[in-house]
Amino acid sequence: MNTLDTFINTLPPAESDAMYSWLGATEQKWQTRYDAAASLVKRAMPHHEALAAFHSTPRLNEELLADADSWAGRQVASQVGLG
Repeated sequence: MNTLDTFINTLPPAESDAMYSWLGATEQKWQTRYDAAASLVKRAMPHHEALAAFHSTPRLNEELLADADSWAGRQVASQVGLG
């Protein structure tokens, strides 16, 4: 059981259902999302290693900025007033 479920299980049933509803998920869907996020975090690179990789490999910066789906892409920058 994850931390969110532990917290939600302390709530009365009506509030518990409301919390999952507010999250836009059933308990099973939330667990699936949580498991996926936990898996991603387990494979995460430490911050200093990630910075070193971006510093030593300029292509990574180019991909980050040029990819249309990137959270840091030029299209996103223009949408938030930075481009």
